Amino acid sequence: MKLAFSVSANRPPSSRKDLARRILAMIEPVSHIAAQHQVSRKFLYQQGHKAEQTLDEAFAKKSADEQAVLF
Repeated sequence: MKLAFSVSANRPPSSRKDLARRILAMIEPVSHIAAQHQVSRKFLYQQGHKAEQTLDEAFAKKSADEQAVLF
């Protein structure tokens, strides 16, 4: 069993989502966000990557079968 001792591992999902938004917005340097929230840049890049993947999936073209109306 792997134990997590980092601050980032104990962050609630809402906090992770907020950090991912800030990374995707690219308004401020990642190093500044990391310092403000006491997390690593690696963690922030991981959260940004997850958010980017989710956005790509949400806006990907769907096949005709996936677009079928369910009612």
